[in-house]
Amino acid sequence: MWSDPWQGWKDVPSHHRKRLFERFQQYYRWEDRSESLIYSCWEKCIKGKFPDLLKRARDKAKTLADQEDIELGNDLTPILPFKPLRISQEYWETLVEAWNTDSWKGKSSQNSENRGKAIGGRHTLGSKSFATVRKNMVRN
Repeated sequence: MWSDPWQGWKDVPSHHRKRLFERFQQYYRWEDRSESLIYSCWEKCIKGKFPDLLKRARDKAKTLADQEDIELGNDLTPILPFKPLRISQEYWETLVEAWNTDSWKGKSSQNSENRGKAIGGRHTLGSKSFATVRKNMVRN
């Protein structure tokens, strides 16, 4: 799947997106008139799953390193030998290098903190969560 060290879906060039969609088409069939709608839905889905694919690869490498009694601490370099099969060693090294930057670690930490602060759950009605709307309705 990986033919470059993409860190996010926005980094995947359109010709690679097209190739990935063509691979998806090998497993599913639909009417030609539905092509653009199917592509749009597929892209929305994979765009949401892309960060999770990278996180799972990183977490699995961390787990394998831990099983070898390798301490990671704040440095991810020790996960280099535990690359996923679908990512070349060169791209894996580039990804691990990016994950080791202060910039990436700062964003990751901030995003983790923000997810922990989500009040009322993640399903929302506009800018208000369902829980907040429900609470306001009970009051009224």
